[in-house]
Amino acid sequence: MVRRRRDQREKYPSLDINDGAFKWWYYSTLVQCFVLFVGSWVFWTEFLTLSGELYCPGELSKVTLVVIGLIFAWNIVRQGFQHF
Repeated sequence: MVRRRRDQREKYPSLDINDGAFKWWYYSTLVQCFVLFVGSWVFWTEFLTLSGELYCPGELSKVTLVVIGLIFAWNIVRQGFQHF
């Protein structure tokens, strides 16, 4: 078994945040995320405007309880998986 000094170890390439390619991918991903976010808001705004009075969600209190219950249940499941 050959031991090498720390200076003689193989050097692996590392990504640096000042790398041009990394910056390009990072900023292009940010722009794409922003475009998708704005697009989803435009879609839902137009969808609700188009449906007008026809859009009537079910009993809002029940919908709220279901959403809060699902979030609560998801957090319990997530906490359970963290212990493994």
